[in-house]
Amino acid sequence: MAFRWKKQINAPPEAVFEKLADMPGHGEWANPNAKLKVHEVSGGAPQLGSKFRSEAVFFGKPVSADLEIAAFERPRKFAYSVSHHQQGKKDVHLLHSFTLMPAGGGTMLELTTTGDGNPLLGVIFYPAIKSDRNKSLNNLKAKLESAPR
Repeated sequence: MAFRWKKQINAPPEAVFEKLADMPGHGEWANPNAKLKVHEVSGGAPQLGSKFRSEAVFFGKPVSADLEIAAFERPRKFAYSVSHHQQGKKDVHLLHSFTLMPAGGGTMLELTTTGDGNPLLGVIFYPAIKSDRNKSLNNLKAKLESAPR
């Protein structure tokens, strides 16, 4: 399963990268329905291999996840792996990869999400996944574009 989104953001790639690398801050721009909270596990400044733990709501059910920064190439690429845990369900593993390209005085952000979840469920739930991701990326764009420079 692989999903892709693109979003033009009127902020420099460095600012976009910093916002993405602030893993505990992801809850500030994630879809509010997810009630996402991310906590540091490994401590220190974010870097390749840094670990985090998250709690959220997915389709009305509480979920937790272990997160690890999988790519940290300032300011071009940022990625993190996710191991989702939900009571009574098999763990699902995802990789969220963000590529940042200078474009029109700002940044073209491309997000690719891959995972080992059931591909049929990915097709069935694609409208909800797309809506959730679009809300999150629009919130990220709004936060970055309203930030003082």
